[in-house]
Amino acid sequence: NDVPGAGSVVNQGTITTPSGGSVYLIAPNVTNEGIINSPNGEVILAAGQTVSLIDSATPGVKVDITGAEGNATNLGQITAEAGRIGIAGVIVRNSGVLNASSVVSDGGRIFLKANGDAMVDGGQIRATSAAGKGGQVEVLGDRVAVQGGAEIDVSGAAGGGSILIGGDYQGANPDIRNASFAYFGADAVLKADATDQGDGGKVIVWSDDTTKAYGSISAKGGGGSGKGGFVETSGKQSLSVDGIRVNTLGSGGMGKWLLDPASFIVAHVSGGDITDTTINTNLQTTIVVVNAAGDIVFNDDTVAIAFPISYSYGSLTFS
Repeated sequence: NDVPGAGSVVNQGTITTPSGGSVYLIAPNVTNEGIINSPNGEVILAAGQTVSLIDSATPGVKVDITGAEGNATNLGQITAEAGRIGIAGVIVRNSGVLNASSVVSDGGRIFLKANGDAMVDGGQIRATSAAGKGGQVEVLGDRVAVQGGAEIDVSGAAGGGSILIGGDYQGANPDIRNASFAYFGADAVLKADATDQGDGGKVIVWSDDTTKAYGSISAKGGGGSGKGGFVETSGKQSLSVDGIRVNTLGSGGMGKWLLDPASFIVAHVSGGDITDTTINTNLQTTIVVVNAAGDIVFNDDTVAIAFPISYSYGSLTFS
């Protein structure tokens, strides 16, 4: 059903449903400043000139937004234990708490989907599990940002979940919208750890044009034979990742960190997309793979890599 309108919806109170319930806040502009709790249910904040809820009688409602304006913002706390939380609009922002975690089952799903900008500016987004696998978090739009000390956590006792920022693996999933620009701030944290057993999860930061990623990413494996997970920070045209921290350690084997730009410059001090210091630091905690369509350039004869890194497709050059 289509829901047009000309006003705003602001929640400053407390909204609670029985287990399996649904909460939909829909208007041209929507803000949550209060508390919404729908255990094992679904909470949707959707803003736009026209908002379409498709198959709203079933869990996992699809939300389509039309119009040039429509802000959907969470400043408060939204909880849907093992359920689904969605924020959709032309401009989407979370600075509060979104929690779809579970103590008895797999973590739930949380999505921020914007026709324009999708921003996680501080706050916490959690889809963890104390018994099963971590859930899934998506931050998608034309331009996406995770910054301001924000933390996104999809860790699980039996395995890490999935975090998609700006796209999926190598931007190749047709069901996941690719961003044109992605920013991951130095004080932000992404976690997809296996906290007890099992393998680490998947964390992607992608854009079709420019990605700047400087924060901390963890996809560690669990005890026993748990393997480290997979991390990708890629910009199809341009990528800057100096200072980033990636950890895919696992007792069953170290995971991988993929960098997939058009070309890539490694510097010793400055003037590059990454320094050798950043590569050497991360080689202690992950396998580093650079997959460049063009050249991989070491731009200074003082560049020194502590261990071999994998590279493919492009030529490895020194200048």
